[in-house]
Amino acid sequence: MKHLNQSFVIIIITIFSLLIINCNKESSTSPPVEQTAKEIIPLKVGNYWSYSRTLYDSVGNIQDTSSYITTITGTTSINGIQYYNYDNKSTYFVNKTAGYYISENSVDRLIFKYPASVGDSTNYGKYTSTNSSIQVPAGNFTGCYRYETVPISDKVNYFKPGVGLVYATEKSGREVYQLTSYKVE
Repeated sequence: MKHLNQSFVIIIITIFSLLIINCNKESSTSPPVEQTAKEIIPLKVGNYWSYSRTLYDSVGNIQDTSSYITTITGTTSINGIQYYNYDNKSTYFVNKTAGYYISENSVDRLIFKYPASVGDSTNYGKYTSTNSSIQVPAGNFTGCYRYETVPISDKVNYFKPGVGLVYATEKSGREVYQLTSYKVE
């Protein structure tokens, strides 16, 4: 009887140990809990975004496809604040408390307010959602901001805070950009 109790205890300990190990394995492979991003578009030299572009005709047939990569390649200091540029161009961008700005002739203009609420707007457009989901070749993104640019280009853009632009299209649907890969720090 004593031998049976010892065997029973060993079996219980083994089962309990296996359950603990399996629970630990599951928790280590589950996706991390999403944190609120500090920036809608993370700016750091070396960050890049690769996109596919598809152009459709008026009935939905593909006319052209292409791809491009945009990379943050440099910085400059304006009034003691570090600004970033893409692809060695002379236009600079910065994240500030109210959002993402473009610097034109040493004047900062708010492009994307962040954080934002539905209905918030800038001179470039307005937010119509702050919790959209979209699937693109780079993955499935939830918690995206949907931003409609009007009247400049009549586009609908989806931004994942902490990642950047993941999807853009003209409201007509004739030109579509999708994020295919990215590296952000």
